[in-house]
Amino acid sequence: MKQGNYELKDLKISSSGSLNKVTGKITNTTNNTRSAELKLLMSNATKAQLLGTSTIVIENIAGNDTKDFEISLVGSYSDIDTYEIRVNDYVAPATQEVLTQPTE
Repeated sequence: MKQGNYELKDLKISSSGSLNKVTGKITNTTNNTRSAELKLLMSNATKAQLLGTSTIVIENIAGNDTKDFEISLVGSYSDIDTYEIRVNDYVAPATQEVLTQPTE
């Protein structure tokens, strides 16, 4: 499944008690090193209800390289009938520089 600069494959969904997990592989389909943000959305499509989300960041995926990933969400979600993964480029928040004034 291709999304933007990435391809997801070998997706597997498992639930054990209150642990819901999606595993798979992500490939950076560009020639440049990139970081990806993956967001898991679990919902009940019949009720049009979002039941939970979880987000992870996979940093520094080299161009044309593949990495394994795992996204977990804990909770009792017996109504889940739809899983969706959204992938975007991740840009780290700018670092804030703190300036201090010397005391006299």
